[in-house]
Amino acid sequence: APTLQEALAQGIGGEVYYHELVSIAPGRARDYLSALEQEWLPVARRIGLRLVGAYRTAMVNDSEAVVIWAIDTWEAWAAVQEAFDDDPEVARWHQRGQGLVLDWRGKLLVDSPLNPLKTGKIL
Repeated sequence: APTLQEALAQGIGGEVYYHELVSIAPGRARDYLSALEQEWLPVARRIGLRLVGAYRTAMVNDSEAVVIWAIDTWEAWAAVQEAFDDDPEVARWHQRGQGLVLDWRGKLLVDSPLNPLKTGKIL
């Protein structure tokens, strides 16, 4: 995941953020995050997701990750959603996760007024 300074320098931000809570086979969160970096990140970028952060959750048997993506616009989110349904590389990523990813939940978030990715300033 980029640091906040790197995210600001790269212009990462958007109208909407996709927050994923990923349940992973116990002890495999590092494997998931490594696969995300090596295999999913290039595809995610292509379909309009920009990584804000990817983290292992503490104190849960190394079985959970939180991943946050920035999306430029709500229209771009619609295109991402279409890719989730129809893109063969997205389908391969989901197949790759079988046995590793037990479940995931996604939420859409919007900026707070003082979000550094919106203001361009670290408070």
